[in-house]
Amino acid sequence: MKEQLALIFAAIPPAELAQVAARVLDVADADVQSVAFAEIETPHADPRTIGIVRVSGLASAGGAGGAWSSVTKLIDLSVPNVLGTPVDPRNEVLVYERRYFVGGGGGLRPAKCFHISRPNDTLTILWLEDLTEAEAPPFSVEQLGAMAYDLGLWNAGAAAEAPLFEFPIGSDFQVKSAEGFDFATRASDLLALRDEPMVRAMCAHQPVETVVAYVAAYLDLVERSKSLPHALGLADCPISNFFHRPGETIAIDWAGLGNEPLGADGGRFIGSALSWGRRFVEVARSERQLFECYLAGLRAGGTMADSATLRSGYLSELGFYLASMTTLPTTLARPKSGLSLAYFEKRLDMPIGDFGAAAADLVQLLPSYTAEMRALQGQ
Repeated sequence: MKEQLALIFAAIPPAELAQVAARVLDVADADVQSVAFAEIETPHADPRTIGIVRVSGLASAGGAGGAWSSVTKLIDLSVPNVLGTPVDPRNEVLVYERRYFVGGGGGLRPAKCFHISRPNDTLTILWLEDLTEAEAPPFSVEQLGAMAYDLGLWNAGAAAEAPLFEFPIGSDFQVKSAEGFDFATRASDLLALRDEPMVRAMCAHQPVETVVAYVAAYLDLVERSKSLPHALGLADCPISNFFHRPGETIAIDWAGLGNEPLGADGGRFIGSALSWGRRFVEVARSERQLFECYLAGLRAGGTMADSATLRSGYLSELGFYLASMTTLPTTLARPKSGLSLAYFEKRLDMPIGDFGAAAADLVQLLPSYTAEMRALQGQ
C-alpha cells in the first residue's frame, strides 16, 4: 500500500474501525482483534480518487468472533481535476449519506455504505461493501445483457420518480464528453498519422477516412441530442463502476447523476464495456443485442418513448467510446494528462503495440454506425 494511504489509515481511531466492523457484521458493538489493508489497483481516471483499499480483519461481537471487510474509496478534493471530469465527488458522498436509491426495486442498486470518514476538510473515506468476490469487468456478453436490463429497469424508475436531491445535478454529459476529447481535431490528426504502424494496422480493411466520416456523424448526433427528451440518468457510468452477482447489478460511483437524453446512460455503460479488456471487439459485435436487453429493461419499467428516440440518446454516449477507441493513436501521440500508456495497457489487458490489429475489426463496424446515425437524424 502506498505510504500516503498507510499514513491516512494509521490515523483512523480504533473506535471508528470498531464502528465499521459492527456495521459490516450487523451487530450493535464489535471489538476489532485484527486489521489488514490491501490496495486495489483497478485503473480509474479521476485523480481525486487517491486510493481504493480493502480493509479486513477479525472482530468479536457478543462473545463470538467473525471476519469483516470493507472496500474503501478515498476522495481528496485538494487534488486538481486535471482531466476536467464534469462530475462532483461530493454528490457521490451525499448519495450514500442520504441513502438515495436504497430499496428502490429493480436489479440495480448502490453498493452498501457502512460508514463515511472525514479525516480533514478535503479528504473523505467511503467504507463500502466488499465486492471483491463479485463479478467485475471485463464481463461476458451474457453478463452484460443481464446488467443492461437492470440498468434499463432502474432508468425507467428513476425517470418516473426522481428523488428531490440536496445538491444540483448536471446535464448533457454526452456533450461535455465529446467537447473534452475534441474529436474533430483528433480525426484530423489521425489523417496525419495514417502511415504510423498502429494506424496502418487499425485501418487494414477500411481507409482512415472511414473514422473521419464516423466522427463527423457522431458529433452531429451529439449536437442533436441536446433537444431529445431528457430525464434523470446515471450519466457517468463507465463499466468500471459496476459489479454483478446473479440477480443483481451493483453500482459503486454515483457522482455523475444528471439530466440526460433518454437512453444515454445505457450507451455509456455498454460503450465503456467495448473499451475494456482484450475482448472489446466481441462486445462491439454484440452491441445491438445488448441494446435490446437494455431496451427490454426500459420497457419493463414502463418507459414509453419510441425506440428511435431511445436509440439516439443511447448512441450519443456509446458513440463516444467508438470514437475514442478508433482515434486512440492520436491520444497516445498527445495523451491527456493522467491517461498514460500504462493506463491503457492495463485497461485493455494487452501491450499497446497489439492494439492496432485488434481494433481493425472495430473500424470495420464504423460504416454501419455512420449510416445509422445519419438515418436517425433524417439525413
